[in-house]
Amino acid sequence: MPYEDILEHPSFCKIYDQECLLVNPNSYDTVREVLQHIQKVALSDKRKWVTIVVDGVPFSLAQEIIRKSVYGHICDEVLMEKNIPNHYQISHGQPSPPQLRRAFDNILLRPGTTSLLIGYFDFHSNIFIGAGHYEMNMVKSLFSGWFPLYLEPVTELLGFHTPKAKWCVENCTDHHKAWQILEITFEALSDELLFSYIELCRKNTPQLKPTVEGFFEQINQCHNENAKAAFQFAYYWCFSILLFRGGVRKNNFDVAIKAREQGSGLFYAFRHPKYQLINCLDVAELIQMPGTIRKAVHRESMVIPGSKVGQGVDFLLEQRNRRMKSFVVRNGVPTGEQWKAASASMQKLDKIIENVEERLNLHTSSCQHKLNFTLEKRAARGLFRRHGMLDLTKKKEISFLPGIREGNKPFNSILRCQLLAESNRKHFYEGVVKTGQATVGSYISIFKNDNQEEEVNSWGVTKLRSETKTIAKYLSKDLQKDINLELKASDKEKLKETYWRVFNLVDDEEDEI
Repeated sequence: MPYEDILEHPSFCKIYDQECLLVNPNSYDTVREVLQHIQKVALSDKRKWVTIVVDGVPFSLAQEIIRKSVYGHICDEVLMEKNIPNHYQISHGQPSPPQLRRAFDNILLRPGTTSLLIGYFDFHSNIFIGAGHYEMNMVKSLFSGWFPLYLEPVTELLGFHTPKAKWCVENCTDHHKAWQILEITFEALSDELLFSYIELCRKNTPQLKPTVEGFFEQINQCHNENAKAAFQFAYYWCFSILLFRGGVRKNNFDVAIKAREQGSGLFYAFRHPKYQLINCLDVAELIQMPGTIRKAVHRESMVIPGSKVGQGVDFLLEQRNRRMKSFVVRNGVPTGEQWKAASASMQKLDKIIENVEERLNLHTSSCQHKLNFTLEKRAARGLFRRHGMLDLTKKKEISFLPGIREGNKPFNSILRCQLLAESNRKHFYEGVVKTGQATVGSYISIFKNDNQEEEVNSWGVTKLRSETKTIAKYLSKDLQKDINLELKASDKEKLKETYWRVFNLVDDEEDEI
């Protein structure tokens, strides 16, 4: 997909390789050691604070340490808040003071899957965010929820016929292939929706010229639920992910951050607990960030020397990590000394290579071969058009799903995926604000396929109770009391009956959600 229409922002960064810190950041002690090491090597009289990109287990641990660590005013030791009274009583024989200086208040933590042990970046225009892994996980969430509807038939069209091949595509084991299938499906669906609208204008009102406003109005007014579902999938979910990549490639923060916030609804639609919390904490961080700091960290991606497109900091550091590994001696498991030697030599070797290429005029071409999927997109358009699922002139809903097979109809939860995702996001945010941690409550299930009974039948008694309580919160207080009494039953069949009754009640209250 071309990104020429997105305004490009200038971006430049320098990479400084630091000596490797050979610890595994998987505990409070080791993460604290990493943070102290980064303070030591990155901060100076000129640099008063530093931004760190981290994700996964280290991100959660670092978030806790930064929030609850202080310096002891006598020994200058880093202490967790809960250990302060015992430390002062045992080590200093006196009560702890009412207020102590924060140990890591000069560190701004941002999410993004990457390693912190390679080096740090000095940016002229910054944001430290894991754009690459955000994109990968949004695509995974999209495939996990919408695969049976539009992605599976396109996958079969491209030659993925065996269950194992389909499983690999649905689970995005190869991000590049998943991205290509996403682009093909998006362009085929969007082109067919536009074609159907233009045909409608030509047949019904020849004097009326097709417009963008008219297209949106016609989608809202049509009675074809298939077209509405395809419109939501293509123009709300797919387009937000494509736009996010475009913003990253062009270093356009405004485009990338807005597209990311819309696309991140997929984490709340199809239960991605890790990125739900990461997204929530990052939004809170941006809101609370002082204006001067926000300006300084106002980027989603960077362009490094020798490249023409922006990338997330996580992918830039992974590239650096792979390059460092190429300098490590490959006889057995690398030792700590070999890692340190590779880290110390890499910057000097890069400079030598750059000078040799410049003297011999051997500059590597930055042109990349772009794959052309015109034929595949036409074939996918033909698939959707032959089925007639996107015809805006149809007065009744057309049956389809999964894989556009006859005899099934779109179910309400996936048609209202956008509304349910935002409802789940809202309740997740409220839970984090109230409790200070991620909570599972107030969550509406969005089923991935039309075999809802099969999925519910696989649930145990505890799961049935929790799911029923979750969706019952959208009903009146009186109904909730009756439902809570029914949930005291231990019989699975009775609990299933209660769940389906509540599910249907909530499904009918569409406006309430």
